[in-house]
Amino acid sequence: MFINRTKLILLLSAVALFAVYFLTAPQNHSEAEDVYDFACWVEQGTFADQAGVNRVLALPMFGWTYRIAQLAGYSGRAFPFMIFLNRMLAVGCVVLFWKMLWAAFSGKAHGGAGVRVGKQASEDEDVETVKLPTPNVKLPAALLLAFSYGFWRYANEAETYILAAFLVLGAWCFCLGDKVWWCIAVSALGCLVHLLNAVPLLLIIPLYYLLSSDWKKALLHGVATGLLVLAGYLICSPWLDFSELGAQHHAAEGGLGLKNGLRGMIAFGQCVLSANFLFGFEEFREMLSDFFPSRMLGEEFYMASKMPGWIPVAGVATLSLFAVCGLWLGCEWALGFRRWATEKEGVNRGSEIEAKKGDKPLLANSKLSASNLKPLTLSAIVWFLLYGVAVIRTEAGSPELWIMALIPCWLLFSSLLRGRVGWILVFCLFAHNLIAGMLPVRSERSDYHAQKSKWLLEHTTREDLILTSYEPILIFYLNYFADAEVRVSSSDSFEELDERLGLIEGNAYAVDTFFQPLESMKCRSPEMYDRMVKIGKRMRARFELVKKDEFGGIYQYMGDRESNE
Repeated sequence: MFINRTKLILLLSAVALFAVYFLTAPQNHSEAEDVYDFACWVEQGTFADQAGVNRVLALPMFGWTYRIAQLAGYSGRAFPFMIFLNRMLAVGCVVLFWKMLWAAFSGKAHGGAGVRVGKQASEDEDVETVKLPTPNVKLPAALLLAFSYGFWRYANEAETYILAAFLVLGAWCFCLGDKVWWCIAVSALGCLVHLLNAVPLLLIIPLYYLLSSDWKKALLHGVATGLLVLAGYLICSPWLDFSELGAQHHAAEGGLGLKNGLRGMIAFGQCVLSANFLFGFEEFREMLSDFFPSRMLGEEFYMASKMPGWIPVAGVATLSLFAVCGLWLGCEWALGFRRWATEKEGVNRGSEIEAKKGDKPLLANSKLSASNLKPLTLSAIVWFLLYGVAVIRTEAGSPELWIMALIPCWLLFSSLLRGRVGWILVFCLFAHNLIAGMLPVRSERSDYHAQKSKWLLEHTTREDLILTSYEPILIFYLNYFADAEVRVSSSDSFEELDERLGLIEGNAYAVDTFFQPLESMKCRSPEMYDRMVKIGKRMRARFELVKKDEFGGIYQYMGDRESNE
């Protein structure tokens, strides 16, 4: 039994892509905020711990898969296991995106009816079904998704966005394949995995049906999917905190407005083209600190301090190459559009002449792809815009939230790809994000949290205590890897910490930021910042420096002494 050429190319491309993801896997995970927390819940938590109101089934699905793997003999931790699953899902996403493009470009979308042209198309057997003349754009367009920095990076993280994207693409493939009930089932599951999936799955798929003049399927999908999602929330409601439903992550970057719109554009740009290399320039670091005052950028600045000096220069070169290629593509598209408009004008004139003679319109035999893609193109435009509004309202400057916006972006862009230009663009994107994005985070030496916690992990036991202020990723990292108990001044009062120190059996240590919280907290929560500063000042006299390092040092608890400050 022989496998056809297309399937063989797709299979080899999938294997090669998995190998690329594996070989370029970053050891610096400080850019992904929740990965250690998620891995901890998957490994040690119950369904109540794992379920969240904005991603009800995401972590439970990883948890169930992890338990099955353990039953099958896997003895490792959840963190590498989740990364492996995300690599597999990322490859699956690229394959599904390829299938989605194939359905659109082959004219077989939405039931395989294609598009007929001309007023008598439904009656005239000689009228052709419109086909896209450039099917070779499918693989380059799929690889543009694969090598977008946000997608590539999170294919190697213990996060939930790749799972969410996989379900979005699966639902759309069923939609374009006219498998209505499968589309409904996967759409409902996708919305329960991530709330932001409601945009492409609960709103845009019905819109696509309406634009395809199929209001019955639009109504059926909207109602059935909505009811299934509602049922899912009702079933899981005992374990959910509905006060967090659609909540803004922090006020400084949540809400609609011009400044947050610009933040969103920058974050989406980082999702497509890595800006990691720019951290090598001091001017850029200063600008970013001013524009994102609520962002904890210490991780990125530390990564830049470990970055080889040639990477910023190479990043500028590869970005320039991508820009030139994009300009070339834009020029080709403009010239092509001009030719198409001229030809269409000539065809229309010819149609009028031929119509007088009683012959079939010439337009009936033309192969215009625009008609075939119109419902999907309009749907993708609305999809991107509505999703962008939802992200800007939630947390505009968070690049990971923009990952799922890459799907409509590259779907729209794919129709512009022609011939070798598409492959050149893929190469430029790959080269830039490899050199300027993945290489700076390749080594664990550039991981702020791994290096800051290294001494603590080596010198603490279960009887010990670690104190810190609000540094979410550091807290998650220590909770996942350290044996010692971790307490945080943002959630514990001075009295609670004082009582815990009085009951300690081993040693207590504090990081430098326990005494001087990060400045970004002033923007995120001024009240919390002031409270942490007061606790740090009162506790400072009880601790002495035991380990001097580039992060401000590690301090050990020496006794019950309180500062007079």
